[in-house]
Amino acid sequence: MHWLETRIPPPAVMLLTNLAMFAAAPGDMASGVAWPLRAAAAAALTLAALWFGPCAVRAFRRAGTTISPLHVERASALITRGGYARSRNPMYLAMTLVLVASPDPVLHAGQDGKSQHRAL
Repeated sequence: MHWLETRIPPPAVMLLTNLAMFAAAPGDMASGVAWPLRAAAAAALTLAALWFGPCAVRAFRRAGTTISPLHVERASALITRGGYARSRNPMYLAMTLVLVASPDPVLHAGQDGKSQHRAL
């Protein structure tokens, strides 16, 4: 699998993982937690992702270096400020937050607590 390590862009991996999570999820994922609380948690995680991701990209743009892990030879700076002072990779953190947040609202769209998931 070494040849795949720098061939698939991380956002594409995130999207494929999210689709796989959706496809593999059981139809009824009752968690015992009220839907509004689950939706609020998912919204908070998504908002955090929407903050971390763009801030990390802006830091790379300001430094004049590439954000692409597919072309590491183009990297011209080491970013150690902003989100990178607190996280090893805020871009991956943002994608992970999206993955953690996404299955709940998608699979539990009904406020009545019944799953709205349909087989693909």
